[in-house]
Amino acid sequence: MIKLSNYQFIKHLEVGEFLFWEAVIPLFAKLRMKRWHHLAAQRKLLLEVKIMIVNNVLLKLKNQDKNNINKAQGVLLSMKGKINILQDIQVEENVRPGKSTYDLLLITKYASLEDLDAYLTHPAHLEVAKYIGGVLDTQASFCYEIK
Repeated sequence: MIKLSNYQFIKHLEVGEFLFWEAVIPLFAKLRMKRWHHLAAQRKLLLEVKIMIVNNVLLKLKNQDKNNINKAQGVLLSMKGKINILQDIQVEENVRPGKSTYDLLLITKYASLEDLDAYLTHPAHLEVAKYIGGVLDTQASFCYEIK
């Protein structure tokens, strides 16, 4: 088999059909294999990308004193370890309280939307939701996906 550089390959393509079949087929086979490996690597990376669902809930309590906020924060954090599909839970207190602001931010993370739906009906969550519903003035929720 004749080994040709890319320049020689282009130059000899015009000469005749024999060189075309002898040089082009192996070159295309190599390019195809390299491309296939590249695509396989890309697919593997896409499969390895984990998608996570993050749900943020802003909570404004009826009674905004420090003790009530701390108790609500503790009740929310009590779900940690009780719900296996809950990948992470965080409860943050607002450092700039005021009449038009929310008091707490609940951040929860899940592997899928199905897990979020299962969390919403989990007995531990329903117990916490019952307490929070009694002290809650208003709430806002924002759910998004991260990769």
